[in-house]
Amino acid sequence: MKTCCALAILLFLSFSSVGQTKSGLVLATPFKGANTVLVQTPDSAATALHKLGQVLAQEGYTVEKLDREVLTLVCSPKTLVSLGHPVLVIKATAVAGANSQLALTGDYTITAGKTVFDLHAQYNGTTTPDKKTSFGELDSIANAYPNGQVAYTKR
Repeated sequence: MKTCCALAILLFLSFSSVGQTKSGLVLATPFKGANTVLVQTPDSAATALHKLGQVLAQEGYTVEKLDREVLTLVCSPKTLVSLGHPVLVIKATAVAGANSQLALTGDYTITAGKTVFDLHAQYNGTTTPDKKTSFGELDSIANAYPNGQVAYTKR
């Protein structure tokens, strides 16, 4: 009987973790606090980073660093057109495989007078991510990836 109870608990715990990463839920729509935009691609990791670099260039970003061994990409800072003129740095990592996954995150800086705020891009819970916000910018770039499927998580 104890064995059956233990197995039932393990089975419940395994099902309760479906759809989650180590750090949070993975959902098809943004949720409050989401800070990572995932793109499931039909491409290899190297090709995915190359295509992402092209999408970023079309959006006015410059790829500052592309590491094909570690599978990471970092953009030069770009000033967004919104209140406070946040300066956004986009970072991406790719998970190797035949169908790779990209994880896009962003850090931004807002200067108010002599005070500088360094923040992480995250969804604030509004109905639609606004392209003028740092998270909205990440979302827009992820959705521009050709044949990619976008999801959201918190890391």
